[in-house]
Order: sequence, then structure tokens, then C-alpha cells
Amino acid sequence: MKKVGLITFFINNYGSLMQAYATKTFLIKNGYTPVLIQKEPFGITEEEYKNNLKKHPEFEKDFKSFMDSLVKNDSLVPEESEKEMDAFREKVLQVSRFTMPEIRDMGQSDEYMAFIVGSDQVWNTTIGIVDEYFFLGFAPQHKRIALCPSFGAGSVHEYLRDEISDALNGFEALSSREDEGVRLIKELTGRDALRLSDPTILLTTEEWKEFAGVSGADEKGYLMLHFLDKPYDIAVKNVKKIIKETGMKVKCFVARHEEFSDIDGIELVTGGPKEYIKTIANAGLVCTDSFHTSIFAINLDSDFYTFDRQYVHGVTQISRITTLLKRYGLTDRLILGDNDKIDTKNMSISTDTNETKNNERKTLSEYLLKELAKRK
Repeated sequence: MKKVGLITFFINNYGSLMQAYATKTFLIKNGYTPVLIQKEPFGITEEEYKNNLKKHPEFEKDFKSFMDSLVKNDSLVPEESEKEMDAFREKVLQVSRFTMPEIRDMGQSDEYMAFIVGSDQVWNTTIGIVDEYFFLGFAPQHKRIALCPSFGAGSVHEYLRDEISDALNGFEALSSREDEGVRLIKELTGRDALRLSDPTILLTTEEWKEFAGVSGADEKGYLMLHFLDKPYDIAVKNVKKIIKETGMKVKCFVARHEEFSDIDGIELVTGGPKEYIKTIANAGLVCTDSFHTSIFAINLDSDFYTFDRQYVHGVTQISRITTLLKRYGLTDRLILGDNDKIDTKNMSISTDTNETKNNERKTLSEYLLKELAKRK
């Protein structure tokens, strides 16, 4: 069986690692040989920076703004958790690193039948550049597959629109993870794209629990806090209300924010991807600002509330949350305004999500298998 190159994110982010793992696992189960490809050096080289600056002088300001935002992020993963994620990436995902010239050679080689880009925010161009690597410009059109990539925002820079349009038209079929992505593709190309779920849904509830080693002996019923960025006041207010009215034990996963420092008995949980999934699966309630923690709460049948997020880069990405919750009829799980609509006496998810999960899984798997079959 020929190889399938997978271009996606697998950085020190639990959601990124898990969507990459789910896609790789699905491909292996269906008889393909996936290779997770990382461009080395990762990121923008000095040459790419200079070339893009010549084409788009506006790029410099956007690039600087993005890089400054990375420095502002005060919710860094603890060192022990970083080591766990590094080990998972090397031992389980088995990422392969190549220079861009090597990747271009791979794109033309008969050794690779196809290249898949997605999911996660691989088409996020807020940094100000249309990356050949993430738009599969190194491979001929018939080898390119777009697997529900995300733009990460509801708009693109005006100076990049023509370039993005050309890059998108290099795909025979287009898909996106969010409704806004589908709208953007239509706006930029005039073409219809398929809205697909995040790849983590490719694995069932039982498969994820088996992956994490969830058992009946695990501690259960606690309140899990997982906020990637500094939580808004409304989130802090509601979390404290839940604790006061329910007396739930609190576990804060990886990032313990200062805003929660006065909560008595709060436990910091660290670890790798398996601990991440297990902590969600055994929670009595999850409070989060994370897209992937929200979709895992749904897939693992855990009750949850999702709060708006204070994105360090200043670009809202709420569309991915609203798309997700609308699909499952769970928009009441999104807390945006300063209100007390969390009813601690009635917090269980009332909607049966199994049918939607099965439909999302079926649509995504059929799309990917159909696109791969075209290239055999």
C-alpha cells in the first residue's frame, strides 16, 4: 500500500495531538500507511519572510502582532506535561521531519498516493502568509485532500484573498470544519465545500476510553477546569457558583490560572494525552474555553459548559464552538454573557447526542475514504 502524507498540527496542544492521532488511527484501520510530515525547520524561514514581505508589505505588521501574542500567553503547559506530549508525538504519532525541498520531492514521488491537510487551524492566515506546506502546493492537484481544515477566523486579510483563492482552487474537493469556513470558501472561490466534523469524532466513545485506560476504579464526579487562556470574569463567577452550590471537588487540568487561586482544595492535574482524555471522561462536569475539550466532553458523554475565550492573539474563534454546539443541539452549553443561566440543580445534558455523533462520524469517514479511493 502506498503512503499517505498527513499535514496537520501536532504541537504541544492536547486537541491538536488528539485530532492527528484519530486521523492516523483511522487511516491505519482502513489499510493505509499514514506518514505525519513536519516541515523542518517548522514555521516561517527568513527566506519565506523576505519573499512574502516583497509581495505583501502589510504582512510585517500582522506577523509581528501574531508573534507578540505568543509571548503574552500566560497559560503555558507545565514541563512534566510537555515531556509527556513530546513522548506521545515521537513514540505514538511517530512524526517524520523533512526540509521543504525534500517535501516537494515527496509530492512528485510515486511513493505517496495522496496528501491530506487538516484538521485544526492549518488554514489560519492571520499571520499574514499563505504557506505552500499547509495548502499542499508542493503536490500535484490530484494528490491533494482537504480534511475539514479550519481558517481559525471568520475573515482573511484583504491582501491575501487572491492568493488564498488560488490555493483553494488547487483542490479537487473542499471541506471545512466550521460553517464560517464553508462560507469563506464560497466567498473566495465560488465553490461549495462540505462541512465536516473534527477528526476526533472518527473514534467512538468506547475507543477513546480504551485509549485512555478509563476504568470503574477511577475517581469520578469532580468538576474539571480546563481554560487555555485567562478566564473571563463570567467564567470565574459561574465556576465559583457551581462549587458553592454543589460542593464538587475541583480538578484543574494543566493550567492553573490566578483567577482560580482562591478556590479551596483545587487539585492540579498534569500529564499527557491519556490523562487529558481520562480526566474529561470521569468528570461530573467540565468547564472550559477549549474547542477540543468541548467536543471530547460530547463524545465521552460528560456534562459540560463552554465559556468564551480571551484569545491572546486578539482574533475570536467562537465560530468553531457555535458550529459544534448547534450540530448537537447544545447551544445552551455556551456561556457568553454576564448572566446566571447555569442551573446547578439541572446540569445533565438533556439532548441525546448519539445519533448526531454517528452521523458526523459516518459523513466524515465516507468523505475521506471516497477521496482516497479516487487516488488508488
